[in-house]
Amino acid sequence: MNLAEAVAAGQEAVDGAKGNFWRGKTNVYTCEACVAQWVTINRDAGATPFLIKCRKCGAMCRSACYNNDIQPENGFPFPPHFEWYRPDPDDETVEEWQFEHISNGGLIMRMINYEK
Repeated sequence: MNLAEAVAAGQEAVDGAKGNFWRGKTNVYTCEACVAQWVTINRDAGATPFLIKCRKCGAMCRSACYNNDIQPENGFPFPPHFEWYRPDPDDETVEEWQFEHISNGGLIMRMINYEK
């Protein structure tokens, strides 16, 4: 499977599912070790993981499962750190090990660059 096939399969999986998979919503991941918090926003519809690696200490961060008050409609006390997105078929930053996750409707995470 190549990236273009994975993206097409992932979009088909999302289109066939019920709901919008929290598109436009934010989530907070809290580190189980150092208690750092990372705010993410879903740019596209799709699935995101329950656990991510802490960018500060390397331990695991647990999802708040979108159960938080940091939502666009409430105004952001601070901007999200990362965004979940569906890659373009020609995105050269995507690694082959991510293809299966993408083909199942999964999104991948990248840091938000606010200096664009």
